[in-house]
Amino acid sequence: MAGFWNSRIQVPVWKPELDHKGDLTTAPPEKDGQVVFIELFDENKNRGCANAAEDKLYSFSLPNTSGSGGLAVNIRGNVQFANGYCYFSGFFINKKVFGIHQGWTETYFGALDTFEVVKSGQHCLARQ
Repeated sequence: MAGFWNSRIQVPVWKPELDHKGDLTTAPPEKDGQVVFIELFDENKNRGCANAAEDKLYSFSLPNTSGSGGLAVNIRGNVQFANGYCYFSGFFINKKVFGIHQGWTETYFGALDTFEVVKSGQHCLARQ
């Protein structure tokens, strides 16, 4: 049985925090087509998820330490509203966004159905 678990693809877990300005404090794992498990939350007043469409795109910023440019992290799906907070939690697939604008690059994470990921038997969560 040990061989079965060793052949599975480890899914990185990204649990970023937001600073006092609402910016990300850590970069996500980025690789085109990579499955990532994300857990992130922010106040609804900052994100507006309470009555949002299911396919709304949310953008988070990770500014460069130099003060110019950075990374825009776009997330669509797997968001729930509860107790005044927007909870982004679940499996996502990373897709590259080509181009750069005024020093900013972008990456995109689209929601994956948790049941489909688990049912595939190809993935397991990476240990932290």
